[in-house]
Amino acid sequence: MAGRNSTTGRPIPAALYLRRSSDHQERSIPEQRADAKALAKKHGLQFADEYIDDSISGDNRAKRLAWQRLLRDAEAGKFSVVVAWHTNRLTREQPLDALEDYNKLRKAGCAAVITVCEGRMDLDDFAKQLLLFVGAKGNSDFLDELSRKVCRAHLVNAKLGRRNGAARPYGYERAEFAPSGELLRVLRPGDRAARGSYVGLVPTSDKGKLAAVDFMFRRFAGADLSLRQLARELTVRGFPSPRGKGWRCGGVGAILKNPAYCGKSRWADTTTGEHWAIRGGAVEQVERTISNGSGNGRKVQRFAGNAILVDEAHEALVPVKVWQRVQKKLAKMETRRRGRKAEFALAGLLYCTCGSRMHGHTIEAKDRRGKKRFSYLRYTCSSYNDDRIPKADRHGHAWVRADQLHRALANKLRMAFVGDRSRAELVKAIHRQLSREQKSGGAETDRLRAQLDKADREVARLVKAIRTLDAPELIQELAAVRSEREAVAGELQRVGRLAGTVDPAVEAERVASEAWALDEALADADPAVVREFFGRVFTRLECRFDHSSGKPEFAGCRGKVVNCDLLLCLSEMNTTTRRNGR
Repeated sequence: MAGRNSTTGRPIPAALYLRRSSDHQERSIPEQRADAKALAKKHGLQFADEYIDDSISGDNRAKRLAWQRLLRDAEAGKFSVVVAWHTNRLTREQPLDALEDYNKLRKAGCAAVITVCEGRMDLDDFAKQLLLFVGAKGNSDFLDELSRKVCRAHLVNAKLGRRNGAARPYGYERAEFAPSGELLRVLRPGDRAARGSYVGLVPTSDKGKLAAVDFMFRRFAGADLSLRQLARELTVRGFPSPRGKGWRCGGVGAILKNPAYCGKSRWADTTTGEHWAIRGGAVEQVERTISNGSGNGRKVQRFAGNAILVDEAHEALVPVKVWQRVQKKLAKMETRRRGRKAEFALAGLLYCTCGSRMHGHTIEAKDRRGKKRFSYLRYTCSSYNDDRIPKADRHGHAWVRADQLHRALANKLRMAFVGDRSRAELVKAIHRQLSREQKSGGAETDRLRAQLDKADREVARLVKAIRTLDAPELIQELAAVRSEREAVAGELQRVGRLAGTVDPAVEAERVASEAWALDEALADADPAVVREFFGRVFTRLECRFDHSSGKPEFAGCRGKVVNCDLLLCLSEMNTTTRRNGR
């Protein structure tokens, strides 16, 4: 065919089709356009219209709206030639599906497809049709092979604890690392790592976000709070939220469940694939399915249960023990009543001897002018309103003041911890225990440090082996060694704290003073912290009422004490109350 129409002498109308598969191909569309315009000038073509599918795969006909519009315009007779940079820009579908589109162009009156890389393809020429079929097969196979390579690269990265393009967690930044693990630079939004390096996580330089993460985990671990209450506290304290629109319980829950904050990398809880996908920790080909209407005989499938977890993939923002405690609390969390539960330290723990739960109430009295005369908290047996309990067994409106109950619990804890010993005897006992542990801590510290150094060398050896070999058994061995190292590090920290520079006499005096002032500490502490403390110490609290005087009176409290460790319980309570400004 000549450069111009032989009958009219005018340029031949043509359609220019441009497509790129990824946003990272920044110059793809301009380069294709420039080369196509030079080709059109050479062949005497004039573009009637331009069709662009940006950042869309060539095998997804349903999303390529510009390609569908091109086919409709061809049937309307707007052009007689299609110009592209390469036939793989036109389609990467299966050969028969690709030929179906070429046949539509032929029936619509398009004489040829002209590409910069392959030249002219006459649609009525059998030899050219055969070349189009072979080229479509190669284009489709390239996409299939590319999918397999990408999945394999993602799997290797995930097993090494590296990033695969997921959004960075709150409180972290993306960073570029050399193959040796050396930090090269912190990546800004939109930056990409150079070839040969990889992307990992580093703590952000924003101290407000780091403080928010630390407060969130330690507050939830040390207090009986709902996610909604924790989100409200974060907002009131002014911690920056992920999107700058305030904290929500869903976002708080997602952060608390994310293992990235204890240094772990987790990838591919669920994976999707159209050609290849990761299933069971291996790369497998996706079976062809019934067409989803796009004409390519495939559809995206989702596969669950593929999570790959790697310890010590990056620097942790939260201690492992704190993160594990938070996970246990999240797993046991039940649906709670909203409202003023945060005011009552024993909510959910306190029961009447009849078996009914006791609910908290605020009692207020005002004078005629509306001025408050007094106000106090109390717990009331709910059996009076429970039809499932016989009337003879109901306790009516039996109640007890919260401050009176707290004093009874403090006395019970003091007796469990101290017993019949005087304050001087308690100081001497604690002093003897601390001195004994401090003397034996030096040799134990040296032994644990040697174990820790040995574990570090073993971890380094296994990481180096994994980088060169793709062996699943090495991954499992590395996880076991890291778990052992974590246990040794925790024991070393505990022993080092006991073998430190703390004066046993001063520490014994401090602990004894806290034991004698336990009721005052419980009265001043945050109700949510006190509720968490009681939840760890008591399994269940029951109130016994005396009805012999004609009215219910509080006669005592009984409860089974668990995990009674004087130093641990009092130290945790003291640390928590100081953190909250008490």
